[in-house]
Amino acid sequence: MNRRATVGLVIGLITIGSLTRPSFGQRVILVNAAATGAGDGTAWLDAFPDLPSAIDDAIPLNTPFRDQIWVKGGLYKPNSVTDSFFLESGVRVYGGFDGTESLTPISDTYDPREFDVDGQLVNVTILSGEIDSTGYFDNVEVIVTAPGDDTDFVLDGFTIEGAQKKRDHRYCVRACRQQRDISQPDRPRQ
Repeated sequence: MNRRATVGLVIGLITIGSLTRPSFGQRVILVNAAATGAGDGTAWLDAFPDLPSAIDDAIPLNTPFRDQIWVKGGLYKPNSVTDSFFLESGVRVYGGFDGTESLTPISDTYDPREFDVDGQLVNVTILSGEIDSTGYFDNVEVIVTAPGDDTDFVLDGFTIEGAQKKRDHRYCVRACRQQRDISQPDRPRQ
């Protein structure tokens, strides 16, 4: 069985209104593990150094404009074996950035990320449950946790790997449904 799940898909359902809403008021919050600036997510040099901080800063579901979190290519891990990346309702989280993109929000007609000829992101962004290198038995059991039955969130452009070794590996991602990638319909489905 494969311990690695590549997520280049929209996870959950996005309401039609969110696809057509103008981007005015929508924030792009940046994450870069190597950022050395203010750590406030407002520019690539000032990006949050970790994904949980960016998710905590995002505007929740019941607001007119939903934030987007852009994560620079690289490796991101929870802080401990009992942690998970908890997604927030209404927030869109995108991986695969090179850290130089302008901050125009992703829409159904615009995506600044670079894709290869096979439709795969050039800048690989990994959410890993591998806390240390002693094997899979001390890894995070659930790497990504979605907001319950909510369907208004996005996790797009990530490779999820290194969950605690289970017989069927079903605990790598919890409470998510995979949907066709609506922002890049010609990319092959993972």
